[in-house]
Amino acid sequence: KASTPPLKKIQDGGAKIVLVDTVVDDTSIGVSRIATDNNLGGQKAAEALATLGLKSGDKVLVISTDPGISSVDARVAGFGTKAAELGLVLVSDTQYSHNQAATAAQVISAALAKDPDLKGVFATNLFTVQGVATGVKQAGKSGAVKVVGFDAGPDQIKQLEAGDVQALVAQKPYDIGFQGVQQALNALGGKEVTGNIQTESIVVTKDNMNDPEVAKYIYKSGC
Repeated sequence: KASTPPLKKIQDGGAKIVLVDTVVDDTSIGVSRIATDNNLGGQKAAEALATLGLKSGDKVLVISTDPGISSVDARVAGFGTKAAELGLVLVSDTQYSHNQAATAAQVISAALAKDPDLKGVFATNLFTVQGVATGVKQAGKSGAVKVVGFDAGPDQIKQLEAGDVQALVAQKPYDIGFQGVQQALNALGGKEVTGNIQTESIVVTKDNMNDPEVAKYIYKSGC
C-alpha cells in the first residue's frame, strides 16, 4: 500500500513499470507482474508435511514475516487451504517473525512450550526458517517436529543437510528475473507484453537435492 502512490506517479509520468516477485494491491500499476505462484507454493508446503508423515489431526503452526506482504500472505493462504483439506490442525493464527531469525526462534520456542505435541511448522521465508530450525533444535526436537521452509539459500541447504529442516519450497528466481527483463524490453520496444506471469516452485529434500533437475533451483550465493 505504501509503495502505490510513488509508483503511480512514476507510471503516470510515462515510465514502464514491471513488478517482480512482490506486487502492489492496485492492479492498474505495472505493465507486467512476475512472481512465483505463492498460493500454490504454500499448498506444496502443506503437502510436504503430509509426505513427511503428518496425518489428519496433527498440530501445525505457520510463522511468517509480517502481515500485508502479498507474496508471503499468499503462501499462508495456500498452506491454510491445503492443510484443512489434509486435516492438519493449526494451533493458532499465523505468528510473525518480522523477518528476524532470532524472533522466529523465540516464537517457535514459545509455541513448543504451549503445544509440546506440535508436529509441523511452515516458515514462509528464508530468515524465518533459519530461526525456526534453530529454535526447534534448541528444544531438542529436530526431526520430531517437521520444519518446511520457503526458499533454498545456502544456509537453508546446510540446515536441510543437517536434518534441522526437512523440506524447502524453492522458487525459481532465475526464471523470475529473466522474465522481468524480457517483459521490460517488450514494453519499451512496443512488443506484446504478458500482464501476469506466475512461475513455478519445487520441493527440495535431503533425498532429492542432488538430483540435477532439483539442484539447479537451489539458490547460489554468487554468480
